[in-house]
Formats: sequence, C-alpha cells, structure tokens
Amino acid sequence: MGNEELTRLWNLCPDNMEACKSESREFMPSLEEFFEEAIEQAEPENMVEEEYKVVNNSNYGWRALRLLARRSPHFFQPTNQQFKSLPEYLDNMVIKLAKELPPPSEEIKTADDEDEEEDNDDALLKESNETNNSRLPDIIVW
Repeated sequence: MGNEELTRLWNLCPDNMEACKSESREFMPSLEEFFEEAIEQAEPENMVEEEYKVVNNSNYGWRALRLLARRSPHFFQPTNQQFKSLPEYLDNMVIKLAKELPPPSEEIKTADDEDEEEDNDDALLKESNETNNSRLPDIIVW
C-alpha cells in the first residue's frame, strides 16, 4: 500500500468487510445499558428529584434521541401526544422502555465469589508488579 504500517493494517484480516461487521466494532450501547440509570430514576420509590434526573441533561438527551432513532421502534411511531420539551419526551420514552425491557438482573455475591475475586485481584496485582518491575531499570545505590 506504499507504507509498511498501512500494509500491516490492511492485512490484519483476510476479508476486510467481515472485519468491519465484527461485534468488536459495535460501539453503540444497547437500550438497556444506556437507559438503565434513567429507568432507575423514573421509579417513584427511588425518590429522585426532577431537576437531578439524567433526562434533563441536554447531552444525555441528544445521545438518547440518536440511540432511540437507531434502535427503538417507538421513535418513529406517530402519536397524538404533544411534548413541550425534550426531557418530557424522554421521560415518556423511559417509561415505555421500562415496561418492555427485561428487569436488570442483580447478582447476589456469595462468600465464595468474593474469595475468587480477591484471588483474581491478587494474581493480577502480582502480575502487574512483576511486569512493572521487569520494565524498571536497575537502580544502583552507592
């Protein structure tokens, strides 16, 4: 391709179109992931004040609209409801999504799981220290 690095990148996968379709190239979050916090805040028992809800954040609203347009069947459905503001619309969509999406599964940790996590953390820490120590230059103390 004229450049060694470009040639290497081009040859990473024999079929470049299949590489583009790979699941590792999927950067858009699922509806469940993105709206999880908003759904939790919409539940009355969580008692989140209206001004602190994420649907009132304009950046969140922009991302939510783009995601809804791409992944939700509700986005392009005609409706007779008139919405005065984006947060009001998003509140309505969050309620619809909460009814449709499966409830988030809460993992119950047992003592065995915690022990395994600690063992994994210890192993990772030890491995990290070993690799960091191998990269450090030897220091001679006089």
